[in-house]
Amino acid sequence: MHAIIALSSLLLETELTPEQRVMIETVLKSSNVLAALINDVLDLSRLEDGSLELEMGKINLHGVLGEVIELIKPIASVKKLPITLILAPDLPTHAIGDEKRLMQTLLNVVGNAVKYTKEGYVSIRASVAKPESLQDWRPPEFYPASSDGHFYIRVQ
Repeated sequence: MHAIIALSSLLLETELTPEQRVMIETVLKSSNVLAALINDVLDLSRLEDGSLELEMGKINLHGVLGEVIELIKPIASVKKLPITLILAPDLPTHAIGDEKRLMQTLLNVVGNAVKYTKEGYVSIRASVAKPESLQDWRPPEFYPASSDGHFYIRVQ
């Protein structure tokens, strides 16, 4: 994986057509995400023994969602599936959370949406989940209580 990242970086320093540049940039971004996923798989023992710690930091939610779409767009294009991102007006631009794990989760969900959609389109909608919409079959303790400044993001 490190060789793919290094070679892609070197290739970006050469003369490329705009289309080739976009493709190589996508390969580079995807390789970095895959490298992070591989590292997480290797660290699976942390999850199993309960020592997994989230890496909290400032997240540009709009940026992360946009980047996920840009990474998945070439795959959707091959399948001739238009893909759109709709951000609700109430969705904050920034939040505090674990950006890497948010990105991984979104890539998995959006990637599966594209993978299992045979025709039509894929539309991703992100909004702040309203408290009443958090109720489902799971027991109440499944959802930590919201407090000032905290919110749940709903991605559909």
